[in-house]
Amino acid sequence: LGDILSENGYNNYLLMGSDANFGGRRAYFSNHNYIISDYYTAIEEGKITSDYHEWWGYEDSKLFTYAKEKLLEISQNETPFNFTILTADTHFTDGYLDKSCSTVFTDPYANSFYCSDSMIGEFISWIKEQDFYQNTTIIITGDHPTMQDNFYDIDNGYNRTIYNTFINSRVIPVNNKNRVFTTMDMFPTTIGALGATIEGDRLGLGTNLFSSKKTIPEEIGIDEFNKELKKSSNYYYKYIRK
Repeated sequence: LGDILSENGYNNYLLMGSDANFGGRRAYFSNHNYIISDYYTAIEEGKITSDYHEWWGYEDSKLFTYAKEKLLEISQNETPFNFTILTADTHFTDGYLDKSCSTVFTDPYANSFYCSDSMIGEFISWIKEQDFYQNTTIIITGDHPTMQDNFYDIDNGYNRTIYNTFINSRVIPVNNKNRVFTTMDMFPTTIGALGATIEGDRLGLGTNLFSSKKTIPEEIGIDEFNKELKKSSNYYYKYIRK
């Protein structure tokens, strides 16, 4: 995504309140044309002191404050931008409850979700009031369902899925119900949401969900898709992996 957007004149930014080195994120995003700001960047810029540490680094309330500051700055330029932020307050175990949050539920994790939802909602409302919103698409997605044990009182057969939404997309989906898709489909779908045309409506193993084209799991079934993904690739290990 970063490569394609960069080739088409975009600046890519990634903002997080944790250490960007965790999980190889810095290596991945820096290799794909992203300018990264993390916990240590905030210390270097004097936003927080070197001994400040909350949750994974600094909390989401600060993350949204810094995001607003950065968006106001980069939106003044003529260059289009991709601005990605990574929230962490709802991460297990039990989440993080910001000092500004109310205790609404007996379960601390539920309070973390409730407060995070409120902060995200306020952030989106703020974006909608800005001049750049008219030409900006907002995408909200999770990286995985919660890993908190026994939080949801649901039947074991229930299929938990990740929440995704597209706000102010440039296109309308041909079909937005009962789709079978994976995280990989978010790649071309993000490009499609900007109004760009994708030849064949597929990038890599992902399919543009705004189009009428079936995803690979819809074509062959999710179980067969997962089976194929688990196969080893001698070509990958010999020529691609570094």
